[in-house]
Amino acid sequence: WWWKEVSCFAEEEAPKAAPKPVAPNALEVVMSLNKRALRVASNSDAVKTLNVFDMNGKLLHSESFAGMAQDVNLAQFAGKGALIVRVSEGSKLVAMKRVSVR
Repeated sequence: WWWKEVSCFAEEEAPKAAPKPVAPNALEVVMSLNKRALRVASNSDAVKTLNVFDMNGKLLHSESFAGMAQDVNLAQFAGKGALIVRVSEGSKLVAMKRVSVR
């Protein structure tokens, strides 16, 4: 039978979800836009790739950098509407942000 008989007075405990493990060396990337300059800060000094796409998915700019911080001048994209900025480390996407440069 597919059902289970239980007493009307007995309460079943719901299974408890296991807590998610927190990786002590998790990669964290923060992007902030100040007028036309994009600041990318990370807690890892490995090589990262920064790609800028338009809203149709067309690649507009790509650059690689090593280190914990990088400034990118986005003045060339002023007035082009919303852009998607993606930062990846190796083949792993670590950050993505939608920006608009005026």
